[in-house]
Amino acid sequence: MIQRVGIAQALINEPELVIFDEPMSGLDPLGRRDVRSLILRLRDSGCTVFFSSHVLSDAEALCNRVAILAKGRMVAGGRMTDLAQFRVHGWELVVGNATDDVVKPLASRARRIVRIAEGRYALELPLESQPERLLAELIAAGATLVSLNPIRDTLEDYFVEKVTTAQPAPAPGDDTEQRQR
Repeated sequence: MIQRVGIAQALINEPELVIFDEPMSGLDPLGRRDVRSLILRLRDSGCTVFFSSHVLSDAEALCNRVAILAKGRMVAGGRMTDLAQFRVHGWELVVGNATDDVVKPLASRARRIVRIAEGRYALELPLESQPERLLAELIAAGATLVSLNPIRDTLEDYFVEKVTTAQPAPAPGDDTEQRQR
């Protein structure tokens, strides 16, 4: 309740800028959903919402721009539309109305095949594969398309890469590099 009261206090005068520190921390799933909806409504109404979070899936779902900090320095940042170009690793093809007889012969062309339920399979395909060709074969055999999605890095994957491989750039006016020479 303290979290909710703090959020309510921040919104009393309909500010143009709202700053939240871990706004969904400690909330149950319904509370998290309510706060996510609130943040999206504020954003869509033109309010700038600035928040910190260790839950990167929240940032990925809610933010237009992100900044990644490591050891007090920004190591990456920008628009999610630019950062969302995270590496694509392959394709996930989910089909229904399929049988083992139809799907199993495709095993050599898929990284993995998982039977999700009776007649429903998820196939993980390499990036260079042509999922539309495989899908055409499956449909010709009576299967139906449920979904076709790229398998890509998440913001969390991007974050881990940036904070473990990148050295933070010196802040403007920081002469640490000069002193190390």
